[in-house]
Amino acid sequence: MFTHILLPTDGSQLSRKAVEAGISFAKEHGSRVTIYHAMDPLPRYLWDEGVALPKEVIERMEKQLQQKAQEFVTEAAKAAEAAGIEFDTAMDRPSTPHQGIIDAAKRNQCDAIFIGSHGRSGMASLLLGSVTRKVLSYANIPVTVYPNELRPDA
Repeated sequence: MFTHILLPTDGSQLSRKAVEAGISFAKEHGSRVTIYHAMDPLPRYLWDEGVALPKEVIERMEKQLQQKAQEFVTEAAKAAEAAGIEFDTAMDRPSTPHQGIIDAAKRNQCDAIFIGSHGRSGMASLLLGSVTRKVLSYANIPVTVYPNELRPDA
């Protein structure tokens, strides 16, 4: 069915559960996976002209973001390895997380995306947006959404 599945992770508890489910799905179908994390950009006001933060502080923040991203993909990679499936990892800093996910799927020649949803609705969804909804809207490959079992009203 699917030969190569992108598993995006943001390091959240829901994302971890979605990655575990995606790994099980991949194993059942004999698929390989690419585990992907879209790093958040540092806010422009921190490094733009007139900012009060010294360059060393910015560099330290950048290093911490990269280390955290590496932790997220490494944790998921260990799960893939334990399941005995073939995997790659990738991370970058896209302009938006949903575009990063879609671009990572294209770059890695994935034929599906398996993603969790935080399940925000109403005003929270409007204000915060939904990465998953945008991936569903713009991806040109199948997207499987892992449901949010963590929501008390789900």
